[in-house]
Amino acid sequence: MRQDSAAQVFSNGNGYEKFIPIQGKRQAYEGLKTFIHDVGIPEHLISDGAREQGAPGTYKTPWNKVVSKNHIHQTFIQPRCPFQNRAELSIGHISRSIRKKTARKRSPKRLWAFCGELVAAIRQRTSSSNPTTMGRTPFELVHGYMPDISLYQAHEWYDFVYWIDLSDGTEKLGRWLGPCGDR
Repeated sequence: MRQDSAAQVFSNGNGYEKFIPIQGKRQAYEGLKTFIHDVGIPEHLISDGAREQGAPGTYKTPWNKVVSKNHIHQTFIQPRCPFQNRAELSIGHISRSIRKKTARKRSPKRLWAFCGELVAAIRQRTSSSNPTTMGRTPFELVHGYMPDISLYQAHEWYDFVYWIDLSDGTEKLGRWLGPCGDR
């Protein structure tokens, strides 16, 4: 639908996950720019050393330019040690949820990016038993205010919904892919 074939996932390791669809791995820097715009500039970024994420020894890449421009301290995990990257666990949870929701609702696979954004948004707004969160949602810990979850409670992924077409004022039938906007 949006020509997305990959996604950039950011995680703080305490439940805050941001899923940003991108057109391909080479556009990973676009995901970082979107994260900075939507959430803010991270102080420290840990990467798995992928070439598109400014791997050690690569210079003047679009990713490195964004990191340098925003004064982000970036480090890398050791080679072949994915357990060191907190985002890997988040990616696994999000991928499983996308597969489950897509299979349960029989939604087209081309909508995977919309589903990924919804899954990550719900996970951000759900409190866990992690003692470091003190019973608060990861969204609240990062943004400093309690999120409105009513948009996420009204419908489930790929439910039928009616919507108003503002161009002609008519009511139309569609499918719910998540709330419009991230906040």
